[in-house]
Amino acid sequence: MPDVASVNIEYNRNIKKGEQHLKNKEFDDALKCYEKASNLKLENEEPKLKIEKLKKLQSIRIKINETQASFSFNKAFQMALKLILNATYGAFANQHFVLSNSKIANAITVMGRNLINYMAHGVDDYFFNHWVNDKETHKLLGLEYIAKDKKDGLYYFLNRNFEKIDRGYIEFNTGHNKDILMSRRITTDKLTDHLDMGDDPANFDVLYDYKIHDFKNVKSLDENPKWEKEEETGYLLYSGPNSVVRYQDTDSMYMSYVPIIRSVGYKGNPMEFIFHMDKVFMKKLFNDLLVKYGKQFLVENKQDFELETISKSILFFEKKHYLKDVVFDDGVFHDSMSHFSPTGIKIVRSSTPSFVRGYKQTGGIWEFIKYIFDESENINIKECLRIVKDLRKEFEMSDIEDISMSTSVTGYEQHVLNDTTGVQVVSASNFGLKAAALHNFLLNKNSEYKTKYDLIKDGKVKYFYCKHPLNNVFAYLRGFYPIEIVQKENVQIDYEVQFDKTVLSISNDFLKALDMPLINKRIAILNSLFGFKVEEKKPYQMSILSDYDDDDEDE
Repeated sequence: MPDVASVNIEYNRNIKKGEQHLKNKEFDDALKCYEKASNLKLENEEPKLKIEKLKKLQSIRIKINETQASFSFNKAFQMALKLILNATYGAFANQHFVLSNSKIANAITVMGRNLINYMAHGVDDYFFNHWVNDKETHKLLGLEYIAKDKKDGLYYFLNRNFEKIDRGYIEFNTGHNKDILMSRRITTDKLTDHLDMGDDPANFDVLYDYKIHDFKNVKSLDENPKWEKEEETGYLLYSGPNSVVRYQDTDSMYMSYVPIIRSVGYKGNPMEFIFHMDKVFMKKLFNDLLVKYGKQFLVENKQDFELETISKSILFFEKKHYLKDVVFDDGVFHDSMSHFSPTGIKIVRSSTPSFVRGYKQTGGIWEFIKYIFDESENINIKECLRIVKDLRKEFEMSDIEDISMSTSVTGYEQHVLNDTTGVQVVSASNFGLKAAALHNFLLNKNSEYKTKYDLIKDGKVKYFYCKHPLNNVFAYLRGFYPIEIVQKENVQIDYEVQFDKTVLSISNDFLKALDMPLINKRIAILNSLFGFKVEEKKPYQMSILSDYDDDDEDE
């Protein structure tokens, strides 16, 4: 039988090791140490209490892991179903498919457009016809509670009616990604201790009040709203200056919260307001609209609109072409101007030179873009011109590989008639073929370099605009710029045209979207600066435009 001193030493050693494991969040190891300590001194309560808490934590962690595994499985399953559905749609739309049916394909497209326009109409109708008088909703808004569920031990946001409005979180005020406060970047100074007035629910420990705003004095967004009938679906959409729904397309709808924020006189952090409105009210509004929509077709609603991204500003160029300054993306926060999300615009195309694309949204054209977004309320065209002039200087100092564009050459043998005694291609051949033919002609002419450079046939190439009597575009294989041949044959890069095609074309796309004067090849303004003022098409500022995404689709 061990002596008392040995038992005490071993007991204390296990308690200390358990504490150290707890500090390091090594919960399984901590549990083993406390179990050993408890077996050594059965009469001591300390290790028993630790064991009880750790086992409870262990069961919660198992539940979380099971939930995460279920989420991963269902997400993968959803993506597989989406792939099948998209492929099915594509097959029906393809005239070469054995069961091709354009009517089915068109019906799918029309239904999608009908639903998204229905949702836009529903949101517009509510905020311009009902919001100002919806006192019940105003009473519900403005306050949330943070509570701990007595059953599962997780932390939840509750609305004024003590109803859950979000998923549960395992931690509170730890600074980790499982912390309920971190889910919205809420600081503790925003919270006040909750005082139970006798109406707290029995299944929750209500810990804190989280007050956002007083919604008692809500004003109309537009006392005389103007409406426009959507041509295809016939839904009435708001067309005045205070738009809430800014843009909708296929499976996404972009909302501006600025008119709503102004209508209630909110002066705080717009992000807090958006999360609050979304969790407490918008989710219910969307669900009610979708249920009503499903009833028209005698079906149960299976759709769900979720807040996917929040952008400080968005600049729309045309349909399916826009750039977002994203500050929140599906659970991840970003600083403004650190995470731009482009859709359909040139800076994200693989053909765009690396000089223009920059690196991780820095350098290149990004200086120009960040100025446009940062100064959207007061854009100075002269400052735009200065930035472009500086880019031109850097452009001419850059490596040829960095300022060359990329393309693919296909059908070289069929379309190039001569690349040995001259450059001759089939009529109407694309520029890439003729550019490749010029490269091959000059390499054939200087055959001593064939051991160093290969002839271009089919595949990816880089190219630039040049000054040469046989062609104005020169191509070369990536990583194999034939500098000796270019110098010998006097193939001069046309910096003016190259800059125009790469940098200026993108810059002018932004200026055009803003209704501002364009910049010409000589880096000058095309029309007078006098009396010019940006009015309508500035990026939607601090509109903290929110992308509500149909979770049956991806953006």
